[in-house]
Formats: sequence, C-alpha cells, structure tokens
Amino acid sequence: MTSNELFNLLKTEIHSILFLSGYEIIEEQYPPEFFGSRYITFSNANSVIRLVWDGKESYFILEEYIGFNEILKINEWSDIETMKYVKEEVDDKYIENFINQFIASLLKSTNN
Repeated sequence: MTSNELFNLLKTEIHSILFLSGYEIIEEQYPPEFFGSRYITFSNANSVIRLVWDGKESYFILEEYIGFNEILKINEWSDIETMKYVKEEVDDKYIENFINQFIASLLKSTNN
C-alpha cells in the first residue's frame, strides 16, 4: 500500500468518526511540489482537526488546532498522533495497526 492509499484510507476512517460529531471537511490540499505532502482539515463548532502526510519525512500526523500565536503570527497545532510510514514494513497487519492507533488516539482526544 502506498502512502497515498494509506492517507485516503485514514481520511475515510477519520471522517466517518468525526462526521458523527458534526465535523465537516473544510479544506484539502495536495500540492505536488512539496514531496507529495498533503493534508485535510475537519471542523465542527468547537474544534479543528487536521490529518497531514509529510512526504519529505514520511510521517502521518493527526493534529488539533489550538489557536493563533499573535507573537509569531502563525497558527499553532497540537499533535494527537504521529507515526512514521515505513514502506518496507507495509503489510496487512502493519496497516491494521497503523489505522487502529490513529483511531484510538482520535477517539481519546475527542472523547467519543
């Protein structure tokens, strides 16, 4: 399974859980000039959660928006889960564990 396929699988799983709490997809970016990196952002009335694929470093990151830093003039995010994608280790068990870890962390962070 490629990183792109895993991203799409994670996106589907995460969206199905967040949808139940009123989250909607508000943004999706896939700029090919950035090492294949991409992200999708979900939001409801109380929270913003983003799934990121860091193509340069090969990490999947699930994060929650914590606010705008007035001093640095940047949006700040807090990691919910970060996992390295190791292409050489990918098999069905690897994918199952990967998804289960992300879902468990998401559920813990959103108290679902």
